[in-house]
Amino acid sequence: MPNRIVEVLSGGLCTACGACVNICPYIRNIEDRIAIIEDCNVEEEGRCYYYCPRTFLDVDELNEFVFGRRRSEEDVILGCHTSVLAARAKSEAIRKNAQYGGVASALIAHAIETGEIEAAVLTSGGDGGGLLPMPIVAKSKDEVLSCAKTKYFMGASLSALNKALKDGFESLGVVGTPCQVQALRKMQAYGDAVESGGIYEEIDVSKSIKLVIGLFCMWSLSYDFLWYLSKHVEPSAVRKLDIPVGGFLIFGERFKKELPLEEVKRYVRRACDVCYDMTAELADISVGALEGVPDWNTVILRTERGEHIFREAEAAGVLEVKELEAERLEHLRWASLRKKAKAWRRIRELKAEFLKISELERKIVERFRLEEE
Repeated sequence: MPNRIVEVLSGGLCTACGACVNICPYIRNIEDRIAIIEDCNVEEEGRCYYYCPRTFLDVDELNEFVFGRRRSEEDVILGCHTSVLAARAKSEAIRKNAQYGGVASALIAHAIETGEIEAAVLTSGGDGGGLLPMPIVAKSKDEVLSCAKTKYFMGASLSALNKALKDGFESLGVVGTPCQVQALRKMQAYGDAVESGGIYEEIDVSKSIKLVIGLFCMWSLSYDFLWYLSKHVEPSAVRKLDIPVGGFLIFGERFKKELPLEEVKRYVRRACDVCYDMTAELADISVGALEGVPDWNTVILRTERGEHIFREAEAAGVLEVKELEAERLEHLRWASLRKKAKAWRRIRELKAEFLKISELERKIVERFRLEEE
């Protein structure tokens, strides 16, 4: 087993994205952790090494692969993009079932119904009252809607992608967090370069992924949080979690409870401390909350493919779209840059060497002054 993979797991850097699961018989997903059950004895780096977002992440190289260019100074904060908008699903049923405006669910459901994709890799609610993510391959609108609402725990979603590719799906959508999108782009960019050693399946990721929707993410919780949660409510009774400004809300059928955000943050996964990407900068389309407006999303259109699918859904009456106010865009840029600055500081503190950024980008990030300084 390549030493760097062991370092990722033992050093608390693993994001549990699932990119290494279901391609190697010696790697398993156990709850929110990835485990090596036996040494594979492959002398050269295998797919687990190349796909992992924490072994190496060359930002410029991946931007060239996805967008055909490196980042300009303007791109550093939010990543390459064509526009930033506010949007929501026009269907009230979708919005009622969604975390916020339902844009990701509406786009994926529309893409399946119009034949843009056969199916999509999503996360449904598993055990624990729907709180815990279970990767699935959704093939219908009903299956897509069953996966709505944010899961604040990591699920090895890309393990389901690997299985779907083995099962012969040729046009897939993927919805994932920034680290999952990073791993997916590495799967596409470096898959052909991997010497498999004879134990990996041949998987051509680059041709089969037709749409990548990234979700804004600040951090995810470890499964240890369930113990803390159980001291306040019965986890199986929880139907939704949310993080408004300065709080952490728990919703059930007949109750709403707030927990201190600082206490909740004690259960944030260690791997999130070095996450440099808040807005899924390598996606085709990025979707997040519109702060202070509960039934709308912020949407960042990034690739030509993403723009086409989004505008087609808008023209078909699936989405309602409006301009994002300048002050909201400025706040988004501030939050994204702040996350980068905190992660970059932590990466240097840990002497973790997986992230490679340009000198221009480094200077912009290091100029940002954190509040605690």
